[in-house]
Amino acid sequence: MTSYLEQYESMFNKNLSDIPLFRERLRGRTTADALDALCTMKTKAFIKILDGNTGPIRELGLAKYFQSDSSIGETPLYKSCAIVGSSTSMKNSDLGVEIDSHNAVVRFNLAPLRRYEQDVGTKTTVWIINNQYLEKTDYTYRLRKHAKTLKGAKLVTWKATRGTYNGNIYQWVKRSKAFLTGYMNLVADHPNQHIYVVNPVSLWRGWDVIQEFYDKPLPNHIPSSGFIGVQLMLPLCEEIDVYGYVQPGREVHSSCHYFDITCPPQPKETWHPLDAERHLVLKMNNGSAVSVQKIGRVTLPGFSRIDCV
Repeated sequence: MTSYLEQYESMFNKNLSDIPLFRERLRGRTTADALDALCTMKTKAFIKILDGNTGPIRELGLAKYFQSDSSIGETPLYKSCAIVGSSTSMKNSDLGVEIDSHNAVVRFNLAPLRRYEQDVGTKTTVWIINNQYLEKTDYTYRLRKHAKTLKGAKLVTWKATRGTYNGNIYQWVKRSKAFLTGYMNLVADHPNQHIYVVNPVSLWRGWDVIQEFYDKPLPNHIPSSGFIGVQLMLPLCEEIDVYGYVQPGREVHSSCHYFDITCPPQPKETWHPLDAERHLVLKMNNGSAVSVQKIGRVTLPGFSRIDCV
């Protein structure tokens, strides 16, 4: 990997011009309805996969480690999907059977299933893991330990840098040496598994849409894995139920998980624009307000079921 990046330094040691994705950043479209929000997601914030034909990936000779296509498959792939967040609201929820009844189930960051089956189910179709599992030794150890659990599921990972906001994948490669090394090791260890890297530009386009429908300026923090899951599955599913992302009733959002033994008393949500994300996801809700209030379940129609003019 080091030699590849040394080649990169000599081949692409140049500053690319920064061209904003949108000339004007819209903000606070509070009167927009669910269809408007969904159609905006469909046209601006759909997920693309980093494939072997991407400029610096191809030119550095890394194409063999990446998918040949920028999509996960023909859409829609699934009739019904469940996205299962890891918040404390999942504890004692008794939603496991309901979650497993979906055709596809998405989970995050090696959230454990054993001993929590009654609340979160057992089925896993897609695992979404953040960059730490490929960059940090203790996280990588956990990933390897869960190899059997991950077998058969599509594994989707991501890393974003501010340099990719304007589409500068060259800068992303330059700043992602540890991530790319971990990714290539993972592919080598699991040659028969479907492993995907999200194109980082897609993540910042998701951030743009979140900002577009939020009335306060947001810091340049990438959306959470939960929102990335929504981005990823909207084109792949006819309908999506999202659990453990929006808290039911008046429960306070925090960084705690259903599997944590101890939790900090105060919420710590500083890494992602979580309030703004939830605002947008709730705006797209096609289910009942009662479901949101009682169990925190948000229901979204997939892109195949909406008619955008």
